[in-house]
Amino acid sequence: MKSNRKPWRVRFMVQTLSWLILVPGAAAHDSVPLEYEVKAAFLFNFGKFVSWPTTGFVGTNAPMVIGVLGGNPFQDDLKNMIAGKSINGHPLAFRLLSAPKAGRNCHILFISRAAQKDATAILASLHGANVLTVTENLPHFASSGFAINLVMAADTIRFEINNPAAEQAGLTISSKLRSLALPAEP
Repeated sequence: MKSNRKPWRVRFMVQTLSWLILVPGAAAHDSVPLEYEVKAAFLFNFGKFVSWPTTGFVGTNAPMVIGVLGGNPFQDDLKNMIAGKSINGHPLAFRLLSAPKAGRNCHILFISRAAQKDATAILASLHGANVLTVTENLPHFASSGFAINLVMAADTIRFEINNPAAEQAGLTISSKLRSLALPAEP
């Protein structure tokens, strides 16, 4: 008989991700993480709930690259958070990018507010690549072509998912992560 108990790691990750989503005033108090510390945690955790095709990695132990395009609002938070960590046997690596086409070499690409003005060029440069694109506070996100958008909702950092955009990039976002997302605004 199959057990209905979820593996402890899945339960822990869902609970951790839920906590990050539900932390009120994440940017407002010193006792809770600052905005980009929380966003860094989201990027790290997104990697745990997304599946890439086997062709998305050069080898079984190849690094999972998290890139940031358009300046680095994280300062050292993201780099420090992922240092020494791995996801599914892939060590995590941080890259600060200066050109959109460099994003093709990433698995997760955070497009900062400063780079969003180049959205069309970014999407064109990533066409056919297995890259999870993550934006922040992007207006008209649902029709943007990007996969995930981090937004502030009632003083809490939340996220929207554009699943067709993720599927077009050859990615599968887990139903657990999709169930925690806000509905994408048109």
